[in-house]
Amino acid sequence: MKVDVVVKLGGSLAEGDANPQRLMTTLVRLARRHRLLVVPGGGEFAETVRGAFARLHLSEGAAHRMALLAMDQYGLLLTDLTPGSTAVTSLAEARAVVAAGRLPVLLPSAAIWAADPLENSWRVTGDAIAAWVAGVVGARLLVMAKAVDTNGSLSALDLAGGHVVDPVFGQVLRTPCWIVNGHYPERLEHLLTYGTTTGGEVLQ
Repeated sequence: MKVDVVVKLGGSLAEGDANPQRLMTTLVRLARRHRLLVVPGGGEFAETVRGAFARLHLSEGAAHRMALLAMDQYGLLLTDLTPGSTAVTSLAEARAVVAAGRLPVLLPSAAIWAADPLENSWRVTGDAIAAWVAGVVGARLLVMAKAVDTNGSLSALDLAGGHVVDPVFGQVLRTPCWIVNGHYPERLEHLLTYGTTTGGEVLQ
């Protein structure tokens, strides 16, 4: 079963008092009509790794792998909050969950370790990983759900310069992409229904 839409769910959507459950619940509902796959960010779990990297002078390779595990942790958080979603550790498993009309959330560490498709550095975050996943599964759309507002068409280079996406994202992106504020799930639903929404389309 083909995955149509990859949604990268940023860790910023769970920071402070924010709760990504409303967005996830919307995605579970939309997964009945659209073949969706969620790629989690690292959020506060990745920030813990950043702190250890700076304090203990870890190698970037070790920190990269630890940050991938942080994405796994955020993915487990998301699925625990959201009935109807399922944590998966491979793209094959994700396709099986999609075929059942459910919402898969990819715990990406195993798949990324096996393929090793990106540089092992802090330049790579969940943004570039989501772009890589979208390309591998042949998705027609990548949605970057973040706690930011963007408007109009923006280049990946400009987005990286504004720290909206990581510096490697534009090098990996091969899929039509939108940046949408994940605190407003109705915007993402509008995008999947009508092909446009309040947010920013990424120029390639």
